[in-house]
Amino acid sequence: MTASVGANLFGGATLAQPELRNFNRDTLDDALALAPGVTVSAVGARNETDVWIRGFDRWRVPLYQDGIPIYLPVDDRIDFSRFTTVDLAAIEVSKGFASVIDGPGAMGGEINLVSRIASKPFEAEGRVGMTSDSTGRYQGSTDDLFIGSRQTHWFVQGAGSFTTQNHFRLASGYSPGTIQGAGDRIDSSHRDYKINLKAGYLAAGGAAYSINFIDQVGKKGNPPVDGIVPASFLRTVKYWTWPAWDKKSVYWLSKNPIDRRGSFVKTRLYYDRFFNQLDSYDSITENTQNTPKSFDSTYDDRAAGGSLELDEVLPGQADTVRAAILYRADQHNEMESTRNAP
Repeated sequence: MTASVGANLFGGATLAQPELRNFNRDTLDDALALAPGVTVSAVGARNETDVWIRGFDRWRVPLYQDGIPIYLPVDDRIDFSRFTTVDLAAIEVSKGFASVIDGPGAMGGEINLVSRIASKPFEAEGRVGMTSDSTGRYQGSTDDLFIGSRQTHWFVQGAGSFTTQNHFRLASGYSPGTIQGAGDRIDSSHRDYKINLKAGYLAAGGAAYSINFIDQVGKKGNPPVDGIVPASFLRTVKYWTWPAWDKKSVYWLSKNPIDRRGSFVKTRLYYDRFFNQLDSYDSITENTQNTPKSFDSTYDDRAAGGSLELDEVLPGQADTVRAAILYRADQHNEMESTRNAP
C-alpha cells in the first residue's frame, strides 16, 4: 500500500510514472521541474538542489515519502537531486493549500513521493542508459530495475537504481576563471544508488498493511568558484567534497476500515538514519588539511516517529471529519575535526 497526502485538492499537480519516463526525469529535482509553478535551482556552497513552489523553498514545503516526513534534524537542507524516481508511482505536488492533518510546516505546499506497487502476478522492468558530453566522451550512466509480484491478498517487490556522473562539460564559449579552466567542470562528479523494498498484505475488507525499507547511498563533488577570484580572497575559497550522503528509512503503513460508509483509521510508524560527511581541504589538490578553513565534518542523525489518523465519513456522506496525532523525536549527532585534531 501507499499513502497519499492531499496534494491535488487546490490547484496541485500529479506527475505519474509514465510522464517521468517519457521526459527522462530520473531524479526528483528534474521531475519537479515539470510541474507548473515549481522552480528548481542549485543553491549555496553545498552543491545542493532546492525547490521553490510559488516562491516558497524547502523550509516551507515539506517533503514526504508515502506520507512519512523526510527532513534533516539539524537544518532541513534536503538535496532533492539525491532522490531517484524509478520506485515511484507518482509525485504529488500541492501548491499553497496543504492539510494540517499531514503535518506541520506546509506554508507553501507539500511534496509527496508515492511508492510504486506491482500490479501483476509477475512484473519486471529494467533499464540501462549512458550519457555523453558535447564532445562525445562518456559522462555517466543510469541503470535501474523494478521487480515484483502482486497476488490477491499480498504483494512483494524491490526496486533499485544506480546513477553515476564523471563530469559535465562547460560550454565552448566559457571564459576561464582563476581556478576553473575550460573543458570539464572541476569536482562535478557524483554517484548514487537507491534500494526500495516493500511487502504488504491486502485484506478482503479493504484493510491494508505494508512494511517498507529504503536505503540511499550517495557521494558527490563540490565544484569550486568558476569566476575571477582576487588574490586577497584566494585563501577563503572552499574546496569541499561529500564522500557520504547516506539515508536509511524503515516504516510501517496500515489502513483499517471502521464502518461501511468509508471511514478508516490510518497509522504510520517510521525510523530514519541520515549519515553525512563533508571534507574541506586547503587547495584544489584536496590532499592537505592544515589551514583554519579545513575540516572533516560528520553528521549521524536519527529520527523516529509516527502518526495516527482518523477519517470519519458522516451519515449520508454529508462530510468527512479528520483528526490526527503526530509525533517525531530527532537526535542530531555531530563530530568535526579541524587541522587533523578532533
